[in-house]
Amino acid sequence: MPRLSAMLLLALLTWTATAGALTLTDEERGWLKAHPQLRLGIDASWPPFEYRDEEGRYQGLAADYIQLIQERLSITLTPVEPASWTAVLEDAKQGKLDLLPGIMSTPERQSYMAFTRPYLDFPIVILAHAGGAQPRNLKDLYGIKVAVVENYAPHELLRTQHPDLNLVALPNISSALQALATDEVDAVVGDLASSVWSLRQLKLEGLYVSGETPYRYQLAMGVPRDSKILAGILDKVLADLSAEEISAIQQHWVGSVLDHRTFWSDVLMYGLPGLLLLVTVLAVVIRINRRLSSEISRRVALEQELRRSEYHYRSLVESLSAIAWEARVSDFTYSYVSPHAEALLGYPLSHWLIPGFWRNIIHPADLTRAQAFCDHEVQAGRDHSLDYRVITADGRCLWVRDIVSLIEHGHEPVMRGLMIDISETKQTEEALRLSEQKFAS
Repeated sequence: MPRLSAMLLLALLTWTATAGALTLTDEERGWLKAHPQLRLGIDASWPPFEYRDEEGRYQGLAADYIQLIQERLSITLTPVEPASWTAVLEDAKQGKLDLLPGIMSTPERQSYMAFTRPYLDFPIVILAHAGGAQPRNLKDLYGIKVAVVENYAPHELLRTQHPDLNLVALPNISSALQALATDEVDAVVGDLASSVWSLRQLKLEGLYVSGETPYRYQLAMGVPRDSKILAGILDKVLADLSAEEISAIQQHWVGSVLDHRTFWSDVLMYGLPGLLLLVTVLAVVIRINRRLSSEISRRVALEQELRRSEYHYRSLVESLSAIAWEARVSDFTYSYVSPHAEALLGYPLSHWLIPGFWRNIIHPADLTRAQAFCDHEVQAGRDHSLDYRVITADGRCLWVRDIVSLIEHGHEPVMRGLMIDISETKQTEEALRLSEQKFAS
């Protein structure tokens, strides 16, 4: 009997480890096998995201994520260090690099690169010098000299969307802050993390964060457009990282970027007396009614389960591909589709606007059912959703979930929706069902 219990426990542990492992398709595993070594384009002067330490080692937030990726995928990522970030982007355009670990997706870069979902997010802020200009927003930047790091995301965003600003492009954030300290420029625009890090390292006096822009530095990983399969693999690895692993990396590098001392002093001053009173009341209530203890325990367990489910759902939603669209109610002809439609299904955007095009992409086995259901729900004036298969331009079959809303646009009702790629979810559900059957047997 003890031997049987040990065997059952071993089987359960083996099944649990398999269920939590990183799942790659045969195509993805084949691609990795054919590319065991990849060239990593880095910016060695951008702490705390990535830089070389005194011993020449590759360090930083992005470097820690790269280390986890190497361990998960059993591949070698060799850092390649061009002379500047501009040179890194130029090498990426020419196909001399396989992966950029720390880059923000911008319209300009999307023309030659594909990106993972963002894995780091920081505000893009404005820094000023005490006694000088005190810009609090983008409007205050007009008429003054603004330093940016050449070809970083803030530079691309400002020169594209605010071409009238007087921008001074400098090679790195340290030189930009030193120019601000010596009054060569009136303000610096950069991400919060690297700006605060460099301020502390340089020990420059009189510089401070004076305002914030509407933009955020959403750091992702970039690959050449013809290596989109690698972006999908990296997305799976990022989604597979545990909350503890992510927290450990970010706490090590940027845990103290924001100063919470004032917040905690307020909590201790005003919240502690109230907390002590609350604990006293709870102690009295628990002594009166012992059953309250078991109810609290049950609620805590439910909260933990809810947080785990919420984290799993968030990771799942962030890894989905989606197409936003709008169509006429009269004949279901698309009047708009988002640019991701071409990347997901392969059909040019102009084809989507042709009347009756939707009939050509729905799988023949699902066409009648989907049309009948949609007709019925539209006539009833109800929002609805439907899962069905579509055929891509290269003949592949994908599962999508179409979430449809009916709205009034002008004097005419229209349909607006979101078409989400759920092929991987369907495969996962099927694999989970088979796994559960195997475990039950």
